Amino acid sequence: MKKKLTVLTTGGTIEKVYDESDGALKNGPSIFRENILNHLRLPNYEISVYEVFSKDSLDIDDQGREFLKQAVELELSRGNPILVIHGTDTMTHSAEYCQSKISDPPVPIVFTGAMKPTQLRDTDALQNVAGAISSIPLLAPGFYISFHGETFLAGTCQKNKKTMSFESIS
Repeated sequence: MKKKLTVLTTGGTIEKVYDESDGALKNGPSIFRENILNHLRLPNYEISVYEVFSKDSLDIDDQGREFLKQAVELELSRGNPILVIHGTDTMTHSAEYCQSKISDPPVPIVFTGAMKPTQLRDTDALQNVAGAISSIPLLAPGFYISFHGETFLAGTCQKNKKTMSFESIS
């Protein structure tokens, strides 16, 4: 029997694409399935992907976090673990927001993203998504951040802009 997983995408650097018209990286419709999921070998998983919205995480306010929280609640009613694809600048805020509003989730909810867009050759997107997915069966129900081979409980880590990763809050 295949393990079920729901992926909720919100945009962020991980899903930015190059816009030739102005030379900028921008968020648009989700590219998660074709640019990330289709490059991972996950024969034991049945994965559903839903786009919640597509924004740079600096543009996500509490109204956006509430919308994300509602999407998480809807998916929790189905009983499957959840992977949230999110921009790194406010990932911890969104994870903590959802954690503060949803008590005792029945499954793990893991947030991840990337420091470099999927379209760049040296992206960390595949590493982070694969790491997050592989951590899910090992985690107790709750909210987590998974990044660069580390998994943190929501509220216990922060982005380090010097190392371009996440670290424990000391």
